[in-house]
Amino acid sequence: MASRPATATDIVDCYRVIFNREPESAEVISHHLAAKPTLSEFLKRVISVPEFAWVGQRAFTSFAWNPGLYGRVDVTGSASDIETLVEHTRKVWADYGDQDPFWSVLTNDKYHASSISQGDINEFYASGAIDCREMEETLRRVGLSLPAKGTALDLGCGLGRIGEHVSKRVKEYVGVDISPPHLRQATERFKHLGHENARFILLPELLKADLKVDLAFSLIVLQHNPPPVIALLIDRLCKLLKEEGILYFQVPVALTNYEFNLKEYAASPPAHGLMEMHCIPQREVYRLFEANDCQVIEALPDARIGHIGLSYSFIAQKRKR
Repeated sequence: MASRPATATDIVDCYRVIFNREPESAEVISHHLAAKPTLSEFLKRVISVPEFAWVGQRAFTSFAWNPGLYGRVDVTGSASDIETLVEHTRKVWADYGDQDPFWSVLTNDKYHASSISQGDINEFYASGAIDCREMEETLRRVGLSLPAKGTALDLGCGLGRIGEHVSKRVKEYVGVDISPPHLRQATERFKHLGHENARFILLPELLKADLKVDLAFSLIVLQHNPPPVIALLIDRLCKLLKEEGILYFQVPVALTNYEFNLKEYAASPPAHGLMEMHCIPQREVYRLFEANDCQVIEALPDARIGHIGLSYSFIAQKRKR
């Protein structure tokens, strides 16, 4: 397997797992691919660089998962419970949008509002091309593609980091977020860029909208919502799909030492501060697909949360009636 050609996805995953960061730019990925290395050759190159000596060994030795180390995870609740959870999430992310919008999307210290430079901002938006390219490559591998003549919906679009690259490849782009401050900045950014095929809506509107899309995607977003909200959002994304519409999203399916008791959480939600991390059991994801007549195309383990648990990227498609 290691003798196959390295792909852009391989390179991104190596950076995330080994160096705990994103590649510097799309150009860096292209540079690595220019020599057409096999995966084995690329890994040999990675372990030869000085950065690996500092963080690589620690990443490899700490990447361990014990499936017995997590407990009860509540994924359903009453309408009142869900409303309470959504409102808590809205307040937290609206605060992030006002106080630290770039860091809230990519939690790298250089993106804190107190120190971010224009160069950092440019790099922040350029990094969205990496995720867009990875999504394109992953879909292509299973015989699918971005809907060039259709509508793509970006759940948890934040500041439009990935969306500004996706919007160039589709007829219509819809960015959705729970945070008004994030959406205001995204709207201004797209207006500045002249992307006239885009519109932005708040999550409560999406939950009620009569909308059908060709592609719905979400990356490094669902994990910051309590499990019942994750389930609600996956269910809603499934329902938004047109026939043969594509769903592509990433979510942790297990976290070490994690449990979620809805009653206890709703009674005393975490204070604003550290970024919340949640998961949804994989069986619940499949249950939601089945309930919404969606066929699983692939479930791919990814490296987006490092060694703290298991994250998967799911590809599903609405069945043709």
